[in-house]
Parts: sequence; C-alpha cells; structure tokens
Amino acid sequence: MGRAALLAGLAGLGGCDAELYHDLPERRANEAVLALREAGVRADKRLEQRAVGPRPASFAVTVAQADEPRALRLLAERGLPRAVSPPAAAASSLLGLPGDGRAEAVTALQARLGETLESLPAVQEARVHLALPEPEPLHPLGQLRPTASVLLRLRAPLSLAAADVALLVARAVPGLDAADVAVVSTPALAAPSPAGTPEPSPGMAGAAARAPAWLLPLLLSLCVALLGVCVALLAALRVRRRPPASLAPSPEPAGRRAFP
Repeated sequence: MGRAALLAGLAGLGGCDAELYHDLPERRANEAVLALREAGVRADKRLEQRAVGPRPASFAVTVAQADEPRALRLLAERGLPRAVSPPAAAASSLLGLPGDGRAEAVTALQARLGETLESLPAVQEARVHLALPEPEPLHPLGQLRPTASVLLRLRAPLSLAAADVALLVARAVPGLDAADVAVVSTPALAAPSPAGTPEPSPGMAGAAARAPAWLLPLLLSLCVALLGVCVALLAALRVRRRPPASLAPSPEPAGRRAFP
C-alpha cells in the first residue's frame, strides 16, 4: 500500500507544472508563451497579481516539468522574455537630470521607444540606443549633438520608410535631429522547429536546398554534353574496328570450278 502511494505521488509530481518566469507584464508573458508553443512546447501563463492602481497585473510562464530544460534553452536562444521597461521620465526633463538619474531616464526612454516600434505589425523586436551628451557649456567645440541608432527585427516588410522611423524617434528626444538617427533592419529569427519534426539532413538534400537557382541547369547541361561525348566515342570506336572494304574476300563467279 505504501509503495503504491509513493508511485502515485511521484506520478503526480511528474505531472506538475514548472514556473519559468514570474512577475512579468502580460505582453512579455504572451511573447514567451507564443515562442514556446510555436516550438511545440505546451506553455501557459498564470495570473499572479491583479492590477492595483498604477501597478499593472503580473503573470508567470509555466510549462510541464519534463519540458523545463528545453523551454529554458529555447527562450534563452530568442532572448525572451525581454526586460521590463522602467517608468519613463518626461523627455523634456532629460537635459536637467544629473548623473545616475539621467542615465536611468535615458534607459527608460529607450525601452519606451522600442515598445512603440514593436507595436507596428511587421516589427518583432526593436532596440533603440540613444547617445545624449551631457551639457558642457565650457567645451571648446560647443555642445555635442545627440545621436541615436535603431535596430529592427522584421517578421514582414515594413510599411514605413527608414526616414519615417528616424523622424518618429527624433520627435521623442529633445534636440535630436532625424538626420542623426541610423535605422537598420534585419529579418526576424525563424521559429524553432516543433519537437518530432525531422531536421533537414546535411547530405545531398540539404545541399540541393541551399544550391543557387542557376546550378541545376548548369549540371543538366554538363550531363547532356558528357552523354554526347560518350556517344561520339562509341561511334568512332565502332568505325575503327570495322575491316576495310578492299581486304574483304571477293565472291567467285558463278559456274567457275576450282581445279586441284
């Protein structure tokens, strides 16, 4: 009886869910759950704390205990869940904040701008980096101009031009000109293949899938040319082995008999 209870307890323990991350906003939890489900891992989000006043609701991401190592590896490969952005200070007060407070405000503003760009349907991930020099009235070259760079990971072609993205970022930062904003876009990371789906073999099939479009017609042309050379060689060999017509024995006339 005790052994049966122990086995039942172990079975129940194996069926429990493991909590991967907690205290996440709903958007970050949804991103992690979606990435895991696309990879074939059963994942769910659980409400930890309801929204209270200015504090938003928080969620936890859970998976089956057997899937915990694979789920953690998949999320680490995709950089999920992303860091929660701190509360942003007013952009107009950035120039007046000292030292650490200024750095925290810039970090918060970068995160808010990234979230704004991620609201576009084609953008999977957006990172904004701001270089805002501190005021230096005694600098011999005068005040340095602020600059910014934007990295976009796109799941589809972006409907906005790079100049529009630069203008959007520049309008949110005091003193930043759109001409000083560099925008770089790259394709989004492919979703991991679900469990049980065979990976493409690194043999001939994988090489053919990676081959350029012009390679197959070239190989076919070479095969046809090689076949023609072989046929020509066989025909020349047959002609060479055939005996000359002058050496062939002439037939005897009719009615002529050979004498001993």
